Amino acid sequence: MTGFDVGVVCSQATDLLCPPTADIVPASSMPELVLLAGFPCLGKSSFYCRHFAPAGYVHVNQDTLGTRPKCLKAAEEALKAGKSCVIDNTNRDATTRKLYIDLAKKVGVTARCFLFEGSMDLAWHNNLYRAYNQPPSSETRRDLIPYLAFISFRDNYEEPKTSEGFSDVIKLNWVFEGDEEARQRWSMWLQIDGK
Repeated sequence: MTGFDVGVVCSQATDLLCPPTADIVPASSMPELVLLAGFPCLGKSSFYCRHFAPAGYVHVNQDTLGTRPKCLKAAEEALKAGKSCVIDNTNRDATTRKLYIDLAKKVGVTARCFLFEGSMDLAWHNNLYRAYNQPPSSETRRDLIPYLAFISFRDNYEEPKTSEGFSDVIKLNWVFEGDEEARQRWSMWLQIDGK
């Protein structure tokens, strides 16, 4: 069969963070702007909920707010109020990221980037899993993201670098999180003909 082989990902035991000693939420109480970058469906929103929400970081997401100008406004309001914020979008190119880096400079806070690493095949598999195959739960099932969104990200992607103005770029390896039933469902062969 053709398609994504989950065995390849499962056999690659890795640390979540690179470097593994990187701080997710710093001990400092100074506000900061955190920008998440990576393919759709690699766990950016889940990472925010698990690590940044409990620390009081404001969540800024274009899927929720609708437009980039609204995201920039929400981020600026949070930072000016002395609150840290997380920009939870794909942030695929330097031009997009520059808008947020410039905002951080304008407000006088640092900007860090968390880069979610994973192949397009892994991201697409996760998309199929969360739209069609997740175990029944209280969470709302997510809609399938069109394959074109993954192609567009891949074709326009520029890897984030500290030279853009980030104080740090921390890489995150994709690691499955869930119970045994969820792992079994995620490990199934999932494919849509024609994508």
